[in-house]
Amino acid sequence: ISLAAILIRYVSKQSLLDSIKHKSNLHLSGWFYKGSVSFQLFVSIGLVFCTMVMMKQLDYLLNSKELGLNRHNIGVIASGYGFEGVPFKEILEQMPDVIECLYGFYTPIPKMSFYSYEVREWEGQADKEQRIKLEKETINQDYANFFQVEVLEGNMLDEKDGKEAVLINEAAAKAFGWDHPIGKKIHLNEKCIVKGVIKNISYNAPIHPVAPAMFFLPDNIGRGGIIFKVKEGTWNVVSEKIKAEVNKVN
Repeated sequence: ISLAAILIRYVSKQSLLDSIKHKSNLHLSGWFYKGSVSFQLFVSIGLVFCTMVMMKQLDYLLNSKELGLNRHNIGVIASGYGFEGVPFKEILEQMPDVIECLYGFYTPIPKMSFYSYEVREWEGQADKEQRIKLEKETINQDYANFFQVEVLEGNMLDEKDGKEAVLINEAAAKAFGWDHPIGKKIHLNEKCIVKGVIKNISYNAPIHPVAPAMFFLPDNIGRGGIIFKVKEGTWNVVSEKIKAEVNKVN
């Protein structure tokens, strides 16, 4: 009887210890479960926040006028090998969803073509050893209207201007140290006179500084591709129609 009592007491004690340990494990596992759920919740909130920030940034890049030009609902047909026989101009003109076309310019986004100068002499130059690298680009009133380029000071170039008339951007005015650039002279192979200043155009991400640039009238409208603008919400329809017309020709 004594032996049985001892065994019963031992088994009861062990069961009690096992029960305490089990409850302790349940307590620890409960904290681990709660901690992992909380961690996943914080990670999910962080991902949602980052996604919203990226969407805001993309919307800003697509629609903001602070980047110097309007690129919303704009498409480009660049000249390419194998498509010489496709009448893109006539195709676009027959589409009611295409509201405007611009000819004779390379697409600015992404920038397809540009030249650069190293300017060694300009009006008001303080340091004769200083050099400024200027990008050479083309612009006219049609281009400015299409992309909603803002003239901050002076006037847009027109056909009545001589070859010496140019526009510069804000970055160029700052590089030359000019507070009032209109009428200032830049000496390249020939003298150029500043007629106007346009808002900086961000061709790259806004984190990259805008390069100083000088703008001339285009000398050959036949260059470049076709830049077109479509009605809101019709981009997929227009692109599919263009593909269908190209397949008919090719």
